[in-house]
Amino acid sequence: MYSGAIALGLTCETYQHEEARLSKCTMKHLYKTSTVTSALLLSVAFTPVGQAQIVPDATLPNNYIVTPNSNVVKIEGGTTAGSNLFHSFSEFSVPTGSEAFFNNATSIDNILTRVTGGNISNIDGLIRANGSANLFLLNPSGIIFGPNARLDIGGSFFGSSANSLLFEDGSFYSATAPQSQPLLTISVPVGLQLGPNPGNIVNSSTEGLNANRGQTLALVGKDITYEGGASVAPEGRVELTAASSGTISISSKNGQLTLETQPTVGKMGNIELRNDAFIDVSGEGAGTVQLQGDRVSLQSGSRIYRNTEGAKNGGGVEIYRATEVEINKESPNYITEIEANVEEGASDRGGTITITGERVLPTLPRYSGAIGPGQIYGR
Repeated sequence: MYSGAIALGLTCETYQHEEARLSKCTMKHLYKTSTVTSALLLSVAFTPVGQAQIVPDATLPNNYIVTPNSNVVKIEGGTTAGSNLFHSFSEFSVPTGSEAFFNNATSIDNILTRVTGGNISNIDGLIRANGSANLFLLNPSGIIFGPNARLDIGGSFFGSSANSLLFEDGSFYSATAPQSQPLLTISVPVGLQLGPNPGNIVNSSTEGLNANRGQTLALVGKDITYEGGASVAPEGRVELTAASSGTISISSKNGQLTLETQPTVGKMGNIELRNDAFIDVSGEGAGTVQLQGDRVSLQSGSRIYRNTEGAKNGGGVEIYRATEVEINKESPNYITEIEANVEEGASDRGGTITITGERVLPTLPRYSGAIGPGQIYGR
């Protein structure tokens, strides 16, 4: 058993985390109870947000131009190489009720943003971009998405505490050594390089840290916590990878950007969803949820949904590299569950739940309810 305190810096109030009793775990509609052997202890520190801090670090040939307008900060300029647009900030935070608007040309495919100043990025407003550009936000110190954090971008979003973004031509874009940056590249991003002590990623967004239909929402850091936060990516991908060091490749799969499955990294970190947090990739052809961490925990009413509503083929729910998986404790509002159903009238097959690791469950899980002709694997 453990107890802990969560200090929500965005409101400067303190909340006592309820005692977590590790007894039995239940996956609704999927299998009967199985005992999990170890506790998950994860502490998260939230940093208070003051005034908006979006400050260039003057390390690029062309830095951005800021045009404040009421609560909107318009970000223009930056350095362009082919269809890549590079931005570099010493500070990047978006306070409650504010908006950071990347006013990029619609010809841009990737907006590549690094934060070099050593402070956590606190996001409790809107991040917006033009067209269908993918947005990469790298801050080695970590990123906290507050209750009001939202995304309005046409492409995929990658938020990470990695040190560097790697490119197909062998070049890199470093957030820890910006002065030694090589020539900026027109090549496509192919990986994230984590340093020896990456920061944590926290999603407390009740507004929803969401991706557009068919796009990817990916978070990579040392530990990843959904503290009542939500992510919705209809027919898309939500991918969480927790690791303390190493390289994680990025590729395209069926037209969607995706993180490498079971990468060669140092010690894996922890992933925890708690306090009614949820992830939903349901749609006509449901998407994929991929979680990679040493300990993966769903607590107190947290849910993962991958439900097929039409005739398109879809993905599944995949948990890799886990030594412990906990699905435990209801909340007053919800049952803690992973659900992969075929909705009434849909014609696609049921979702696949894949759990792999050294010692995930003491027995192979069994069905406890009808979910269609899907499958569950436990290894």
